[in-house]
Amino acid sequence: MEATYSLKSSELNIDFINAIRKIFKNNEVEITISTTNNKKGEIEFLKAVSDVRLRKNIISFSVEDFKKNSKKIIAS
Repeated sequence: MEATYSLKSSELNIDFINAIRKIFKNNEVEITISTTNNKKGEIEFLKAVSDVRLRKNIISFSVEDFKKNSKKIIAS
């Protein structure tokens, strides 16, 4: 199971921790905390759209290459 929470650091409290405990029960969890920067993501997305339109910085591969490389990634 995977969940993404987006909240202000001032909203972090024991209720939040208890909610995570309730949702994930006795499962091991991994918590990653990062700041959000929506403007940066938007700029990167628009650049990627522009690159596709200009046909630059595009990586292509066959289905066979995808399967082969996927297996390598999963194995590591």
